[in-house]
Amino acid sequence: LRVAIGLNSGSPILEDGDLFGTAVNVAARITDSADGGQVLASDVVRLLAAGKGFVFRPAGARRLEGMAEEVPLFEVVWQE
Repeated sequence: LRVAIGLNSGSPILEDGDLFGTAVNVAARITDSADGGQVLASDVVRLLAAGKGFVFRPAGARRLEGMAEEVPLFEVVWQE
């Protein structure tokens, strides 16, 4: 099983036990851009993780559905 993962950070809206809002939508769109076995993150996640030992590789800017401009994405490099 090869799972695609998209990471974003922001302030979601909590309603009836569910999360909504731009931060959640961007995470979903990043997930849609990832290949199976790949973890893609937004630049805000990369910046928040600075100094924590994670390795990020530029994955290019992509046009995400519902976003006016291209969004720079970064692949999280896993070390076994």
